[in-house]
Amino acid sequence: MVPPEQLLAYIAQLSLKRIPGVGPKSLERLQNAGYYLGQDIQAAELGRLQQLLGEKAGWLLQQRCNGIDPRPVVTERSRKSVGCEETLRHDFQHLRQVEQFLDDVLLPQLKKRLGQARWQDTHIKSQTVKLKFSDFQQTTVSRTAKTVSPSLFYQLVREASERRNQRSVRLVGLSVALPDPDEQLQLELALD
Repeated sequence: MVPPEQLLAYIAQLSLKRIPGVGPKSLERLQNAGYYLGQDIQAAELGRLQQLLGEKAGWLLQQRCNGIDPRPVVTERSRKSVGCEETLRHDFQHLRQVEQFLDDVLLPQLKKRLGQARWQDTHIKSQTVKLKFSDFQQTTVSRTAKTVSPSLFYQLVREASERRNQRSVRLVGLSVALPDPDEQLQLELALD
């Protein structure tokens, strides 16, 4: 949290890539023109910024770097997924080791994070398994599902493991995508 009296000084030291609305292309244009920090924009002429970024984007950037942003602060958002992953102390060479790790560590962690007594009580959109290999390449496998199924995780691990190509496994992860609560709402039709 930044107190109002420290807002301009806080923004002044921020890299422009941290300012909402500054993407990779805008950042490149700004840096090519010598703008790197919030303080550079605070001192810049509006016309120059609009020349670089366009009328609206230049104006918005100057507003935000001067602490003017009328958008409401959102402190809560709905959770989109729940997952757990662990980098292993020692790489696994065999599928059976990965399956045992699922059984002993990751499935209990996931169940605890979901906060349900039974797997079938958690409604989801999909399940995903992630494996990272000894060469730091990774693969993920997902399937659509309505409720969590531990057996599906084992199927996904076997499928992901087929992509190992003799590499050992250094990280294993599980996740479920949760349904958007707004998708459950039925729209009302205005019938006269």
